[in-house]
Amino acid sequence: MNDSLKQSADRLAASIRHLVRATDPDANADGLTPLQWNALHYLALANRLSRTVSGFAAYNGTSKGTASQVIRGLVERGYIRRVASGQDGRSAELVLTDAAKNRLSAAAGTPLTRAIQTLSDEDRTRLQAVMDTLMRRARPPAGRSCLGSCADCAHHKSWRDGGAELARCSREGHLLDQEDLTKICVAYEPR
Repeated sequence: MNDSLKQSADRLAASIRHLVRATDPDANADGLTPLQWNALHYLALANRLSRTVSGFAAYNGTSKGTASQVIRGLVERGYIRRVASGQDGRSAELVLTDAAKNRLSAAAGTPLTRAIQTLSDEDRTRLQAVMDTLMRRARPPAGRSCLGSCADCAHHKSWRDGGAELARCSREGHLLDQEDLTKICVAYEPR
């Protein structure tokens, strides 16, 4: 790779990192930390199989201990409740409470989300395509998850049973509902 191309790529990567960090919400009137905000946003976007402490830790690139502390604080504030997993007695699904949903709705997204909303449909589509390509090529370090939805995942298997279309995650072995297919998943693997 020539020096000019490397410098250009380094500047773009730095710009992306800076944009994300600069537009993360700061602590607010409720005293939520940026990591707590990230957890609320993550849980709002994640499918039910990914709404776990481990899922949040992998998505956010933090330790499970740090993720547990963040989640514990949000449970204590009444923003999250734990629901025992029907599949696995050791884990619990993290569910946003109405208070959390109202808080997220009142915040109207992050500054970055609001800026993306101002883009034209064509620009958002191009940006999504570029981001998808970067995610496939960059491959996050071990312990961090790729970002993607079940519908675009290598583990997604679908078939027709009579008139119904069914879907399953071949990695986790769970049937997927329509909502799961459009939400992000920590088990995501690009096709």
